Amino acid sequence: MSDNTGRQVDSAGPFLTGQVQYGRALSETQRGCFVNENFDRTFHYFRAFAILSVLGAHMWISPEIEGLEDRRQFLECLRSVLFHSSTLYFIFISGYLFDFVYKSRPFDLLRFYKSKVRNLLSPYLFLSLLFIGASMVFEYVPSLQVPYFINHSKAILTLPDAADALLFGKACITYWYMPFIFTVYIVSPLLFHIKGRVFIALVCICSLIPLFIQRGELTDFFCNYGFFYPVFLLGVFFSRYREACLNFIKANVVPIACVAVLTSLLLISDYYDPHLPSQEIGYYIQRLALGALVIHGLEMVTFDIEVLDVLATYSFPLYFLHDLVIYAVQSALFALGLKISPDGMLFVTMFTFCAELLISLALIIAVKNICGKYSRQIIGG
Repeated sequence: MSDNTGRQVDSAGPFLTGQVQYGRALSETQRGCFVNENFDRTFHYFRAFAILSVLGAHMWISPEIEGLEDRRQFLECLRSVLFHSSTLYFIFISGYLFDFVYKSRPFDLLRFYKSKVRNLLSPYLFLSLLFIGASMVFEYVPSLQVPYFINHSKAILTLPDAADALLFGKACITYWYMPFIFTVYIVSPLLFHIKGRVFIALVCICSLIPLFIQRGELTDFFCNYGFFYPVFLLGVFFSRYREACLNFIKANVVPIACVAVLTSLLLISDYYDPHLPSQEIGYYIQRLALGALVIHGLEMVTFDIEVLDVLATYSFPLYFLHDLVIYAVQSALFALGLKISPDGMLFVTMFTFCAELLISLALIIAVKNICGKYSRQIIGG
């Protein structure tokens, strides 16, 4: 699904379950470990990879330049193949940490739900209501147009429309993930009662469902569950059988890499000449293969990577605020980039992406400095 800038609206949620410490808040002992009862550096850095992929799906946009249509189409193809459906990474991470954080302490259902209200529902409602209010202002000012990222440029004016926007994540086009992940967290505590062979059989069967039920309309709960929830289960499976999974990936790196390359080539071919029965099946297989390779690579990292730490730490606020930043600065950045390099399609695309990312981080830091400990309830993180 694309918006009027041509960007794929597919991504969403950098959400990790549980109360796990990350980044600079960790002690030196914790930061020096790959994984202990409180911290998994591999998945912390994998979260950074995931948010970059999510932002790439939305920010990796090329301007329309007369005479350079072929270059733009190639970059759009590259963006689609590299970043589309990156939500799969986050739902996998969410499943992994949902199980991981409760290996070292008892699961408290009330505390679990309270954390979701405080860390997810609060910023979601705050920002959604802010955008709903903004749409009303834009609607009644003749010289203004409701931004596309707010309900596809349709003002939210009535209480029923506002309720619908909150229930289905329409106040911002990438917030569709929020109602979905809320329902995931409501039902997923049942997984603690499903173990052993029964759980393995459940994961094996469910992992095939995305081959038959693909994502469609972003607010279609049935399709979302069919396509995304099996990946949440795969994340739980990875947590429960971490060493076995890592050993399997290590022993099969070459075949997995071949799958990643082959599916990528098929998706590139399909972009120019549609022939696959379903693109989303290709993305599902490709994302699982690429994710496995990235996890394998991150397992071999023996030093701290500050950039990944920052991106992972701020991934939640980046998700919540990036659409607003794109709306505010993308046109100006395109103009600036084209002044620097009039024919540099790749340069302008990369320049805009990097600038939007830095502006988003600066905005997050500013909000955190102003709001202090209450920033989590406002922008997440």
